Amino acid sequence: MTVSLENDFCEKNAWLIGATGTLGQTLAKTLVDRGANVILSGRDNDKLSHLSKSLGCRTFPVALDVKKEQSVRDAAHTIEEKFGTVDLLIVSIAVPEFGDFLELDDQSFTNAMDTKYMGSLRAIRSVLPGMIQNKFGRIVVLSGGSGTIPRPVHLPGGGANAALELVARGLAKRYANDGVRINIVAPGPIASPRMEQIVAATAVAGEDESDRPIGQPIDVAEAVCYLLSGRSEFINGTVLKVDGGVK
Repeated sequence: MTVSLENDFCEKNAWLIGATGTLGQTLAKTLVDRGANVILSGRDNDKLSHLSKSLGCRTFPVALDVKKEQSVRDAAHTIEEKFGTVDLLIVSIAVPEFGDFLELDDQSFTNAMDTKYMGSLRAIRSVLPGMIQNKFGRIVVLSGGSGTIPRPVHLPGGGANAALELVARGLAKRYANDGVRINIVAPGPIASPRMEQIVAATAVAGEDESDRPIGQPIDVAEAVCYLLSGRSEFINGTVLKVDGGVK
């Protein structure tokens, strides 16, 4: 059977958290292009509204703070009241905590865990009951290559990535029989302001990464959409690396 990419997510409600980042914006456009109604979330309501206007009538801004459980719950409730159950959840949270281990304080590690790890879990927890009730749900969370291969200048984020991958895989196993699939996309070097921060921090640490191939945001968006789509029905609890094969 031939599957039309333009109709991958026709009439599906997709909730994208982290929508205003470099990856988030590309993800939002790709989801819209493939037929989804996309709820755009992040902290900055002005940026969300601007992005929504640029993408058209099938996008809707809903601001939230992933570090606050009630904020995530309120956003999920708003979405359910206005648009119905979330069919697809995509969580793309980045935490810019870089530096030498001896120069990073406790707050750097706490912030990474509370924002990326706990923020992702708060989002998943808020949509799972509705997905279980409907016997349908697709969740993709973005981690990062540092969750498997440590980068000395990015240990707070790497630790959050590793923890997120472990729990997401456990949840995938737990809810597989409820019609819910949960997968992880782990981007490697992707062209973005965040990647420039990592390169700069690495250079300060005396490491040279100038010869590493750099991917594009659309490479990540295509991987996410594949895992959300009907073309990956037998894929669950996997970590899909989008890193050009670079270790």
